[in-house]
Amino acid sequence: GIEPTTETIAEGVYPVSRPLYFYIKAAHIGVIPGLQEYADFFISDEVAGPSGPLAAYGLVSDPELAATQAAVSGNVTMN
Repeated sequence: GIEPTTETIAEGVYPVSRPLYFYIKAAHIGVIPGLQEYADFFISDEVAGPSGPLAAYGLVSDPELAATQAAVSGNVTMN
């Protein structure tokens, strides 16, 4: 009985929505050339933001994208 809208998906209210996980092994950052830059690019506003190509394919932007970007650029391990 819940409509799949951008809002209900972003809020986690729509029952079959789930986050898209993107895994990077922390030990590889700084060892594999370009890996940090690739991670930063993948979660940039231009790619993962509400008007980026991921949204054009039907994915809903992370409502806390700025916090995710800060964590990734700061090499913070996320749970």
